[in-house]
Amino acid sequence: MEAMKYCLKYKDGGEIIEKFESQEEANQEMLSREADDKELGLFIPDYYEVTEYYSYDVCFDDGNNSNSKGAEFSLEEAMDYIKRYNGTDESYFSDYKGGIVSIYCHQTGENVYEEVIR
Repeated sequence: MEAMKYCLKYKDGGEIIEKFESQEEANQEMLSREADDKELGLFIPDYYEVTEYYSYDVCFDDGNNSNSKGAEFSLEEAMDYIKRYNGTDESYFSDYKGGIVSIYCHQTGENVYEEVIR
């Protein structure tokens, strides 16, 4: 399992601005951006927020073998990847037909989703 990561994002839209290894780094960046916004006369209270950032990988297993993409997806990106490519010859999907494709969280060590490979 990886250590918890943090991100700075826009509070209303949820869009991630930047990822950090520590909460302290993320908080410092938020304070810096708020100071810049104040200097420009653009400061909006609670415009930014620091949250935990979870990253995910897509894993393949058929009971005998297993592989992973070795990627760092958001949960939404991992789900989109599976929905787009399950049943195709992309990556390991063709090698693991009939097996399981799952989404693994780097920070918690849990599989958060799985489905049969078509």
